[in-house]
Amino acid sequence: DYVLLERALADGHSVDTVAAASRIDPWFVDQLASVAERVAALRGRSLALVTAVELRAAKRAGLSDARIAFLTGSRERDVRDARRFWKVPPRTGR
Repeated sequence: DYVLLERALADGHSVDTVAAASRIDPWFVDQLASVAERVAALRGRSLALVTAVELRAAKRAGLSDARIAFLTGSRERDVRDARRFWKVPPRTGR
């Protein structure tokens, strides 16, 4: 389950350890680790304190406006407005 993998990575387990335990290719676990880092950077922070660079990195990692809103305790509409203000596209390629 993705949430369990993300939690294991957030708890400090290495990509190799999580990959071995889950039998998921280390490349995919590394990609999940990138997402987990972005989630950890946003969790519990006010959207007003999130910079354009951080928002762009979150979108590049694949986080939706809804998930960013959840993590920052804001509304999806507020995330969308901030994204538009900073000219961050809704989806950015890796």
